[in-house]
Formats: sequence, structure tokens, C-alpha cells
Amino acid sequence: MAKQRRPEIQIDIMRELTEYTEEIAQEIEKAADRRAKEAVKTLKETSPRSKKNREHYADGWTVRKQKGAGKLEVTIYNRKKPHLTHLLEYGWLKKSGKRVKGRPHIEPVQEKLNRDFEADCENIIKNT
Repeated sequence: MAKQRRPEIQIDIMRELTEYTEEIAQEIEKAADRRAKEAVKTLKETSPRSKKNREHYADGWTVRKQKGAGKLEVTIYNRKKPHLTHLLEYGWLKKSGKRVKGRPHIEPVQEKLNRDFEADCENIIKNT
């Protein structure tokens, strides 16, 4: 039995689909970069600042991007004082038993980032 060869049309369709998928992936990566930088800028503006310390918590926000195996991972984190993110966001209990109120500054940015990025992805897919 002889092997059947794919018709030329199948090869052309597969090539076009591959190019289309790569184009969308590149556009989504650009949108992720743009939105992550925007979120970092907002976090730097809205995060609490210490009046005593010159090295502010707010100045530590940064982005890390990892790419591999068809997967893109963008992480926004505080490089200078990562241990403070949870405490400042949700508050803490003092030794005296009194509670220090948190100052939500991460969650609002995260919600906006998720909404905007989802809208960007929908637009990219519709317009490509």
C-alpha cells in the first residue's frame, strides 16, 4: 500500500492557521506587556509610603515575564518588600489585641487589569 499524500490545500490551510495563531499570540503578548506596565505604574502611585523610611514599599513594584512551551506568564510583584504586600492589603493584629486596618491597593488594580486584558484579548481575536 502506498502512503496517501495530503492534498496541497490541506498544507496551505495548516500553514495559514499556524501563521494566524502565531500572530494572535504575539499581539496578546504585547497587550500583556502593556497592561502589566500600566498596573505597575498604578501600584507605584497608589501603594502606601512610609514617612520614616527612604526606601519605600511603593517603589518596589516590578514585572517578571516568563515564556516557554506555548505559555506566557506575567507576574507583578514587590521586589523590595514582598513581605509587606499581604499585611498592607489586609491589615494585621497588634500585640495589644488591636487590629490595624488594611489599605487595599492591590486588589483594585488586579480587577482592573483582568477586565482590561480580557477586553484586549477579545479585540485582538475579533480584529485579526
